Amino acid sequence: MILFAYDGSVHSDHAITVAGTLLGGGRARVVHAWDALGDVSAITLPGFMPHDDGEERAREVAEAGAALARLEGFEAEAEVVRCYGNPARALEEAARRLTPDLVVLGNRGLRGLQAVMRKSSVSRRLGAHVLAPVLIIPSAHLARR
Repeated sequence: MILFAYDGSVHSDHAITVAGTLLGGGRARVVHAWDALGDVSAITLPGFMPHDDGEERAREVAEAGAALARLEGFEAEAEVVRCYGNPARALEEAARRLTPDLVVLGNRGLRGLQAVMRKSSVSRRLGAHVLAPVLIIPSAHLARR
């Protein structure tokens, strides 16, 4: 089974498309890490009913990724995992739980100061901490260089 770490970006879409070309399909789980801390809609005030708009949007993102994976020949299911801040830890836990044969994700291709300003790279962390092989697909704009 292939685990796609999916954030709804063009980089994630590109990773699924390239993986479809390289791997030709198979069983897949598209996992989207929903940042509950960064989602203003998840904040509730005393006296107000909590709502799950953010989680619902996260589910839509995961489903969109699974739909794309199915177009690329994968038998894909969507899953949302909740995280608080950096999604890498939640994706690591999903990889431990699902024991995939391969983890696939896109890379934004940040360099220099942009890379320094981002506190941690999800692709770098998954590559270092997940037991399964990790395939990092470079951003589409890097592939055109």
